[in-house]
Amino acid sequence: MDAAPTASPEVLALQATNRELARLAEGLRLSVTSDRDAVYRDEIEPALRAYIEKLQPYLGTDAALTALRAYSAPPLTEAGLLELQERLRRVAAALDEVGTRRPARRPLWRAILALLFGAFAAFWWLAFLSAIFLLQVEPQRGRELASSSTLSFQLFVGLAFALFAVALWRPAPRRLPLPSSRMLGGLGALSLVAAFVLGAVLPGTAVATSIVREGEPVDVAGLATIAAPGGWQMKRDTTGIAPQAEFSRDLMTDRTLPENNETLRADLIVVPASGLRLSHESFFADVIAGAKSAAEGGRLRTTSFASRADTSRGAECLRYDRVQEDRGVPQFLGTVFLLTTHDLVCFHPSGSALVRARWSHRHLGSAVPRVSEDAAEPYLDSLRLHGAARAGSAQPSRALGAILFSDKFSSQAGRWSRFDNDKVFIDYRDGAYEMTERKPWSWAVLVPNNAARGRDVHIEVDLRFTPDDEIHLVGPTCRLVPKDKAAYYSFLISPSGWYGIARAANSSELTWLAASTFWTRPAIGTQSVHHVEADCVGAGDATVLTLRVDGTELLQVQDDSGQSVSDSGLAGLYFQGGQGFSATATSYVVWSLVP
Repeated sequence: MDAAPTASPEVLALQATNRELARLAEGLRLSVTSDRDAVYRDEIEPALRAYIEKLQPYLGTDAALTALRAYSAPPLTEAGLLELQERLRRVAAALDEVGTRRPARRPLWRAILALLFGAFAAFWWLAFLSAIFLLQVEPQRGRELASSSTLSFQLFVGLAFALFAVALWRPAPRRLPLPSSRMLGGLGALSLVAAFVLGAVLPGTAVATSIVREGEPVDVAGLATIAAPGGWQMKRDTTGIAPQAEFSRDLMTDRTLPENNETLRADLIVVPASGLRLSHESFFADVIAGAKSAAEGGRLRTTSFASRADTSRGAECLRYDRVQEDRGVPQFLGTVFLLTTHDLVCFHPSGSALVRARWSHRHLGSAVPRVSEDAAEPYLDSLRLHGAARAGSAQPSRALGAILFSDKFSSQAGRWSRFDNDKVFIDYRDGAYEMTERKPWSWAVLVPNNAARGRDVHIEVDLRFTPDDEIHLVGPTCRLVPKDKAAYYSFLISPSGWYGIARAANSSELTWLAASTFWTRPAIGTQSVHHVEADCVGAGDATVLTLRVDGTELLQVQDDSGQSVSDSGLAGLYFQGGQGFSATATSYVVWSLVP
C-alpha cells in the first residue's frame, strides 16, 4: 500500500502563515480597543502582502488560490474582515489539498511532443552554431553557406521550438516561477514569425567577414580565382545571374571629415556569355566606349583614360585604367573626390563566360591617399582562368522564305492591340505604332490580330525611342499562343544600351537566356532609331534564338529548357519600362525560314 505523500516544508510554512493571519483577523474583528487601526496597518496588511507574494508559485493550481491573486487588504469593517477570514479559510483548504496531493502525472502526448520539439530546437541551434563555427575556421566555405538570413532563421526557429517544448513540459502543479504555458506558446509563435520575416528581408548573400590571410585564393564558379587582399572584408553572391566575390576596405578615422573618407573596393565576377556573338574586338570597343562615358547621372567626370590588350593569361583580355572626379559623395556633395578604377575584362577560354576583375579607390582630391594605386597590381596580376578552350557549335543556316506578315502602320489594317488606361497608352499615331508607359513597369505583349502562325521565323522591326540611362525594354517576340500569352520568347533592347534574349513563363516572368548583363552597347544608347532582327529556329530543347541590332549579330543561344514554349505561335512585340518611357514601331515584317 502506498504511503500518503507528505506536504513540503514550503507548503507547511504557508499553512502556518495562513493560520496566523486568520487568528489576527479574528482577534481584530472581536476587538474594540483603540489600537485596532495600528494593529491592522502594522501587522495584518504587511503580513497579507508577504503571504500573497509567497503564494505566487502556487497560483493557478486551484480556484481559491487564483482568486487571491489580485486580492489586497480588505477595508477595516466587519464585512471586510469576515471576507478576509473566508478567503483565508478557502486558501487553507486549498493548501491542504496541495500538500497532500500525489504528484500530478504529465499526459503522455504532452511528454512526447515536448521531447520532439526539444529535438527540433537542438537541431536548429546545432545548425546555427555549426555555421558560426564554419565562418571562423573556414571563412570561404562559411561565407557560401552562412548568410545573415539563414543565421537569423536558424536562431529564431530554434528558439520557437524550445519555447514550445518548455510550455508542454512545464511542471504541474507549477512550483517554479515560469510564465504560463499560454504565454510560452505565444512567445514561440512570435519567434516563428520573426524567423520567416527576417529570413525574407535580410540579404541571402553571405555575411561579410574579415579575410585573415593575405593572398587567400578565392574561386568564383570554378572558372576563375584571384588572391584576396589581406585584411579586407569579403562577401559572395552566388544567387544572381553572375556569381561574384566582392571585397571592401574603408580607411576612415573620422567620417565627418572628407580627408578621412577613403574607400577601397574590388571584385571578381564571372558573367555567362555563351550566347555572345560579337567579335572580341567589337565587344572590347563597346566596353571602352561605355567606360569612357560612365557618368552616373552627371555625378562623375572622366579626367584620364587608358586601355590596352592583355594576353598574358592565355586568353584575350582588355585592361583599362580610369580616373574620374566624383562630386556626389552623399556626406560631402559638391566636394571633389577622385575615383580611380583598374579593370581587367577577359574572354574565358571555354567561350562560356566573361571574367571581370576590378579594383577601385576613392579619396579626397586635394588629400594624399593612404594607399598607393600600385596596390592594385598584385591583385589584378593574381587573376587565373581555369578550364580548357571549347570549340563552338555551328548552327545550321536558314534562308528567308515567304512573308507571313507585314505592317508599315500607315493604316490600322494589321489590327494591333490598342490600350488607353492608367497603365499604358498604346495606339496608332502619325503612321506609326506608339507605346507609352503611364504606370512604372507595367508590361504589354502585343500581337496583330491577323498575323500568321509559324515555327521557324525571321522578324524585323524598326523601333524609335529616346536614349535613356534607365533599363526600359522593347522588342519582338515569337512562339506566342494567342489564347493565354503565357509563354513566348522575347528579343529586347534598351535605351541604356542593354540587350538580351528571354523566355517568358506566366506572362511577364522573364528568364534571361543570354544578355549583355554588366556591359552595354553604346550605339543602342546614343541612337534613336534601330533595326532589330530576331530568329526563332527549331523546337523544344533544340530551339535556337538569335538577336541582331542594326545589322550586327549580338546574341545567339540554344534554349535547352524550351519545352514550356510552343513549337509554333505568333510574332509580336514586348514593351515594359519606367513611367514616361515611350517607344514607336514604324515597320514590322515576319518571314518564314527555310533550310
